[in-house]
Amino acid sequence: MAVPAFPNPWPWPLITLISSLFILPLLYLFFRRGKQGARNAPGPPKQLPVLGNLLQLGSRPHRYFQAVARKYGPVVQVQLGRVRMVVVASPEAAKEVLRTNDLHCCSRPNSPD
Repeated sequence: MAVPAFPNPWPWPLITLISSLFILPLLYLFFRRGKQGARNAPGPPKQLPVLGNLLQLGSRPHRYFQAVARKYGPVVQVQLGRVRMVVVASPEAAKEVLRTNDLHCCSRPNSPD
């Protein structure tokens, strides 16, 4: 006596849809990372995806920023959680930021009246 064939519980369109839900976001992240380097921003040190550089700060953040400035230069972009910060670690760079480009970096948004 022949065993009855049961229908496949996972049809091919469903398998394709589920696998594309996992593969497409990975491809997006892969290609998006390549485009970030094209910006004209200070190079960040390696960071975790969500936390950024928060775990690397430790109990002495000034030491971390000093080490990062030695490795990447006097102006470095650091991500602390969802906030991106630009750390200026030399007097010459600070003078450039605070005197020459003060309108771009030190302006405040208008307060509601």
